Amino acid sequence: MPTEKSPLVSRKCSSSFRKRKREPALPGISPLLKSLWGSYKEPINIYGAEFLFTDHVTVSFARSGGPGGQNVNKVNTKVDMRFNVKQAYWLSDRIRARIMQMEKNRINKDGEVVISSTKTRTQKGNIDDALAKLQAIIDAAAYVPPPPSEEQKKKIAKMAAIGEQKRLKSKKVLSDKKAFRRSRDSWD
Repeated sequence: MPTEKSPLVSRKCSSSFRKRKREPALPGISPLLKSLWGSYKEPINIYGAEFLFTDHVTVSFARSGGPGGQNVNKVNTKVDMRFNVKQAYWLSDRIRARIMQMEKNRINKDGEVVISSTKTRTQKGNIDDALAKLQAIIDAAAYVPPPPSEEQKKKIAKMAAIGEQKRLKSKKVLSDKKAFRRSRDSWD
């Protein structure tokens, strides 16, 4: 017989129905969202841009559509995330202009990029998905292609020379055709 107490025996049992103290609700933020913000305190790394914090976005929830039975009608899992591009002064002007150009169909009249996510059945999963979509948008706007290598420069110059030769050849053919037509006028 073991002398140590089993961890299962020594563990206290607590009721899951115990009343919990509620923290005062912040206006406009659901308690679940407030609890989720803790996992997003770390900045999201963006190549070539500043850091994106959850303070830069506003999140709202709605009932998600699609199959799912009764649960779909009861829980607000759809995430609508709004990111105000015009007020994102922590991004450079070039990146903000690129976002405005690339995402012009997603931007409303207030200058907010509206991102929706219904990918998962949980709010946290949809917040993750919406933040990933927003990060991809900012990454794409911040991307600067690297300068071409010497080999690529030579290839570009060679292709340009071939294109110029083709252009001159077609121009010469057209010129000869017109010259041939002009010389026929004396047939009458």
